[in-house]
Amino acid sequence: MTRVHDFVVNLAMAGKSFKEIDEIVKAAYPGQGLSKTQVYRLIKDVKENMDTTDKQGKATTKITRTVAFIEDVRLDVEANRRITVKELASNYGVSTQTIFTVLTQDLGLSKKSARWVLRLLSDEQKAVRLQCSRYFINRYNKEKDNFLDKIVTMDESAVAYH
Repeated sequence: MTRVHDFVVNLAMAGKSFKEIDEIVKAAYPGQGLSKTQVYRLIKDVKENMDTTDKQGKATTKITRTVAFIEDVRLDVEANRRITVKELASNYGVSTQTIFTVLTQDLGLSKKSARWVLRLLSDEQKAVRLQCSRYFINRYNKEKDNFLDKIVTMDESAVAYH
């Protein structure tokens, strides 16, 4: 399959459409073509400059979730809260399931509004919220409804809904 796979990748790099690639592969390799899904995925990977090497039948070493690996993922997520699981998996050469497990189980993160956020607030965040709440209560007691008219609210992505 490697020859067919590489042939399809080269055609995709040349800018051929799925229909063109399908016809050329059927003519060049009768009975040995790739599935439609495989061809579409290869075309997509070529367009996104992703790794297109044929991994079928190749032995790979399994990367375990080490403390160093988990820490590296944590640093990447803290640097960019909008990074995707697919991007992280590509960066580290592991499956998306491994990254998802690290994010949810090892780091205690959950996806809220296209951002990875902690499920629980830190003690510092709780203290800041308590301080703000007390400030609002004191101000309301002084100004009553005039104060409420000045408050602007918004949806907060850090709120856990479970």
